[in-house]
Amino acid sequence: MAAALVTERLTRRFGGVLALNDVTLEVAAGERHAVIGPNGAGKTTLFNIISGEVLPSSGRVLLDDRPVTGLAPHKIAAAGVARTFQRNNLLFNLSALENVRLAVQAHTAATRRWLTPTARLRDLREAALALLARVGLEARAALAARALSYGEQRQLELAIALAGRPRVVLLDEPTSGMSPAETAAMTALLSRLGRDQTLVIIEHDMDVVFAVADRITVLHLGQVLARGIPEEVRRHPRVREVYLGAPPPVRP
Repeated sequence: MAAALVTERLTRRFGGVLALNDVTLEVAAGERHAVIGPNGAGKTTLFNIISGEVLPSSGRVLLDDRPVTGLAPHKIAAAGVARTFQRNNLLFNLSALENVRLAVQAHTAATRRWLTPTARLRDLREAALALLARVGLEARAALAARALSYGEQRQLELAIALAGRPRVVLLDEPTSGMSPAETAAMTALLSRLGRDQTLVIIEHDMDVVFAVADRITVLHLGQVLARGIPEEVRRHPRVREVYLGAPPPVRP
């Protein structure tokens, strides 16, 4: 299967700190790929480079075999990369529907229909409602974003990220701060999303990672420590030692 996202030997230095060191990542189209590792492993720096927030010291990023390294964040977004963040980034006084409708509008030519009030454009509303249904929020469409539970707010952020029909969605800690019930709901949502989007997920909850991910890359001190399918990573001695909280198995 063709790669939707590739990073080639990404390195990033912040002064004397080597945040990323020669990180190569290949994510197939439609794949659910988790990036895990201890705090300070370089996960957020990796996402910042992919999304254009930070330039690499060396290396490059390719989206569908096209180099996007050095492009401004809005140009990378237009090329097909969407991102959610650890902290909610919503318009809390607007309804869930209005939040998503504005995101849909930003990715369409609707703003050029000067003679028709935007709020009455049926296609925008229908597209927004379809996105809310996709993330399980159709019954909450009329509620202000601030009235949604924290888990529902994260679901709303995902709907907004999907509004531009991105090829790749970067999910930064999608279950961070959630209750067990909210975490279970988000895990189920990510598992049932269609394969038209490629997901790259930073996540600390290993139950979520092993339930959702097709493949996993483990970062440690800015380098790739291991990669593979979940069971391979689970059994990897060094991963167990430095991240999963268990010593490597003792051979008889």
